[in-house]
Amino acid sequence: MKKLLLKGRLASGFFIAAMPTISAQSLSDYSHVITAAAYAPLPGTANVLGTGDAGGSLDDQTFMVTLPFDFSYNGITGNIIYVSANGFIALGGDCPLVTPVFDGSSDEETGIIAACNADLVGASTEAVIRTGITGTAPFRSFVVEWTNMDEWTNYLATSDPEASSLNFQVVLQEGDGIPDNQSVDINYGAMTVAEDIDVTLGLRSGTDVSLLTSVTD
Repeated sequence: MKKLLLKGRLASGFFIAAMPTISAQSLSDYSHVITAAAYAPLPGTANVLGTGDAGGSLDDQTFMVTLPFDFSYNGITGNIIYVSANGFIALGGDCPLVTPVFDGSSDEETGIIAACNADLVGASTEAVIRTGITGTAPFRSFVVEWTNMDEWTNYLATSDPEASSLNFQVVLQEGDGIPDNQSVDINYGAMTVAEDIDVTLGLRSGTDVSLLTSVTD
């Protein structure tokens, strides 16, 4: 039985989780439960994909990353992911980044796992997107981590790159290399914003969607 666990915690204390079951199911058939999630930041030695600066240069970038193991997601198996500065990763095919925020209107939005999809920007030197590996084969965890990211309208409204700080991860679990045992965790650390923002989180593959939710916090 396929298990794909999506779990997270927002700063308001709202917890969400998704546990898809059979691998042959479409994303819309996945069931969801509510749970809490631990957050453990990557060490300083983690691989850096991009860093921010006062000019907001970490904005709309996408990074292609090779996984240390094959990962299966919604019927697709591979070892290439695309990491977006706008708070999501994509598996399989080409990177779906057409606009900063995906809205579910395009078939190009495939293989997406969104932790905090919004028009994010790294507007300080403390902002960074990193990857890291924990554990040992065949039970490794591949972590994608966004640290001290800001949301664009917050940044424009305050002109203070430290007024907002969004910290979150997408974690791919190797699961003994068996597709049915592999899982995805989404974890949230400190999530502070100067003004309310809308974010999208969940799973998407083309027009098939599960737990695609807009949250204002």
